[in-house]
Amino acid sequence: MPIDELYFDADVMIISLVSDDGILGDETMLKEAPFKDEIFTLDEVMEIKKYYRIKKMVVTHIDEIWGKSYGYYNELEKKLDNIFFAYDGMEIIV
Repeated sequence: MPIDELYFDADVMIISLVSDDGILGDETMLKEAPFKDEIFTLDEVMEIKKYYRIKKMVVTHIDEIWGKSYGYYNELEKKLDNIFFAYDGMEIIV
């Protein structure tokens, strides 16, 4: 997890490239992917949010590589505490 005092109590954090379950669309495990250190699982996003007491998280670059549709993420978003999945044209008011 990145450690930076600047993150504490942020109103919004925008974080990119997330896999909600650690499994890529082709059934490859995320931990085996060469780019693992550049992306976060949903559990890691929730951990970062809690650790830094961030009010709202916006997850960008969700993609079909994860094998999930935007509709899937839209339903998942309803179960999460102020974690939102970005979409083209989304506006964020800070």
